[in-house]
Amino acid sequence: MSTLDKAVEKLPDLHFDWYARLIPGLAGLIAYASTESEGVREQLSDNLLLSIGLAYLIGHFAQPLASAITKVIEKKSGREADWNHYRGSAEAIPLLLSKVSKAHAEAVSMMSSSIIILAVFIYRIVDTMQAEWLLVFCSCILFIFGIERCRARARKINNLPIDEPRT
Repeated sequence: MSTLDKAVEKLPDLHFDWYARLIPGLAGLIAYASTESEGVREQLSDNLLLSIGLAYLIGHFAQPLASAITKVIEKKSGREADWNHYRGSAEAIPLLLSKVSKAHAEAVSMMSSSIIILAVFIYRIVDTMQAEWLLVFCSCILFIFGIERCRARARKINNLPIDEPRT
């Protein structure tokens, strides 16, 4: 297997890391920085690589819970048997597989962002006894969008060229 083939094989993993871990972690850092003093915002922007690493680490902590929530919602669609059948079949089209996987990664990303922003809200209440209700609003919107991405994934599974439906 050539180096290029190995790199192409790793792309879905990098794609998931980007969507489900780094972006939610950055959303959490931005939410935190927006509720703190100017000094905190300057420190985060001055140490950009450290901030990106911290965001990735934060995303790693939230991602398992977000994945579990996403899987519960996806199983309620009733299309998981079709997805597993198609994914393992010889006629599976890589482009269609990646579209379904991308919708899953986007749903996990939105759920992770929702969880992290909600954690920042709780931290603010415990730390300063001040409620930043905009954080709750953003968290709820991201949660709703995550549910919608789960539904979009189910629609993409419905559009797969599956020979016989599975139950």
